[in-house]
Amino acid sequence: MSELSPAKMRRFIKHLCIITNKYYDREQAQLDVNEHVRKMKDSDVDHGLSRLNKKINKLLDKELQIAELGNGKKLSPSMKKALELLKKELSLSEGQRKKLLRENSVLRNHLEGLQDVTEEVVKHKTKSLSRMKKIEGKVNLKYRSHLLYELHDKVDELEDQYNKLSRDKSQDPARLYKVEQRLKLYKKKLKLLS
Repeated sequence: MSELSPAKMRRFIKHLCIITNKYYDREQAQLDVNEHVRKMKDSDVDHGLSRLNKKINKLLDKELQIAELGNGKKLSPSMKKALELLKKELSLSEGQRKKLLRENSVLRNHLEGLQDVTEEVVKHKTKSLSRMKKIEGKVNLKYRSHLLYELHDKVDELEDQYNKLSRDKSQDPARLYKVEQRLKLYKKKLKLLS
């Protein structure tokens, strides 16, 4: 066996560190992808797919760097199979994303339709309330005019009774004065209401 020189030993250790670091980077990227796939089940699909795509590309870059360490830039058959599987998974995920986008678009259209119907209902309700208020105002006006008419009759009747009492000399003048003042007050209020 030949003895290793310090320069060869340094070169060997340097390459060993580089290879170890690249394998470590690949494992981290793979863990990152697995973790992201697990989280994606509960989160926003569109955003998750774009992040997954970036992480898969990063993983593939790390795999390529490891493949380059060997005999040039050729990929091993297992690497090619893994790469094909990842591409298939990515295309399936992209198909699911497109399907979800179509469903989202359909739901938005339904929501817009519901919003239009709601606006129509609100307009109809507003018109109905406006008509009801007008009718209510007319009814109140007729009722009020009917009450005013009855009050006029009562005041006229009271005035006739006052006139009969004022002709009677046996009536107390102080009492007649009070009735006269009250009758004037009624007439004044009635005039304000008319």
